[in-house]
Amino acid sequence: MTTPGGSGFSSKQAELEILHMPLYRHEANVIFFVHIPKTGGASIEQALKMAGAAEALKFKRKRPYSKSTLQHMHASVYLEAVGANFADYSFTVIRNPFDRFASEYKMKVVDAGVSADIHEWAVTNFTRFSEYPFTRDNHIRPQVEFLSDRLEVFRFENGLETPVVAACRRLTLSPPEIPHEKRGSVARLSIRSKTLDAIREFYSQDFLQFGYDIDDYTSAFRLID
Repeated sequence: MTTPGGSGFSSKQAELEILHMPLYRHEANVIFFVHIPKTGGASIEQALKMAGAAEALKFKRKRPYSKSTLQHMHASVYLEAVGANFADYSFTVIRNPFDRFASEYKMKVVDAGVSADIHEWAVTNFTRFSEYPFTRDNHIRPQVEFLSDRLEVFRFENGLETPVVAACRRLTLSPPEIPHEKRGSVARLSIRSKTLDAIREFYSQDFLQFGYDIDDYTSAFRLID
């Protein structure tokens, strides 16, 4: 796999990621969790396992038959792999695109100790997406591409307890306390107007369809121009 300069991506790290299909079962009940990257999915998956749900598949390394990890399948892929009517209940969590982008940058660059200008990193990855949409294991892909019919949508900003309780109710399990699986840095990132505009343009359909404010960036960024 080729890596753009300064992208903060390690193919070796990607090979070591734990991969798993977001299908959960308890007794005769099956639910499907559409895990959009950087929306609290790891915490939700851990909570469902803590509650006692059986998980469908789990791997320690990438598999050659998938261009993304199984838990990050977008709609056109999971509808083929799982089908629209296989599970009794399907759900997902969405997030403010600014916060989602910031979380990805912090994980891949800031927390990893990589030196990469945020604007160059954004443009590089947005451009690469146009050439290879599965780039970064679907972490860059707009959230609208993960949606399908019969999918209940929750907002990250309202907390993860609500989707976990809803999923556990469908599985007839008692919901556990929500763990936080991946805790990164919380400081706001310094950013220029041109980078905000690039994020707005790339995730324009997310802002439009989900109703997020294109000026609601202050929880993630500090404007410096």
